[in-house]
Amino acid sequence: SKREVVDARNNLDSLIFACEKSLKENDGKVDASLKKSLEEEITQAKKVLSSDKLEEVKAATEKLKGVAHK
Repeated sequence: SKREVVDARNNLDSLIFACEKSLKENDGKVDASLKKSLEEEITQAKKVLSSDKLEEVKAATEKLKGVAHK
């Protein structure tokens, strides 16, 4: 449903914001390769934010969570 897509997008948007904030706060403390991976996933996730495909948005959220929790 449209509502599910909106909720999923909001979750992804919040996760992107949290990841970017965490990167800024921990600048210099994060391994360079992890930082690069996270930045790449954030970029990909931002591209998916405008998607109307629920599965695509959920997949991007899970992928970003996976990288963020390393």
